[in-house]
Amino acid sequence: MLQKQAIKFVYFEFNDFQPSKETFGGALMPIYALLRPHGYRFVATYNDYIATGGEMFSVSNALFALPPLR
Repeated sequence: MLQKQAIKFVYFEFNDFQPSKETFGGALMPIYALLRPHGYRFVATYNDYIATGGEMFSVSNALFALPPLR
């Protein structure tokens, strides 16, 4: 479906920019690497939650979209 560009928007949760053994959850950059070759562009990120006690942990969301057809 990504290759056919059947999905116009992709919205997902991530917890870090790069995968790390010290963290759990998804990472932004590997998903970006998957979407970019299919024409998706980064739109924005949204922070839902940041825990600052001990190891900093965040719950964020990212939005990617296909540019409009010309």
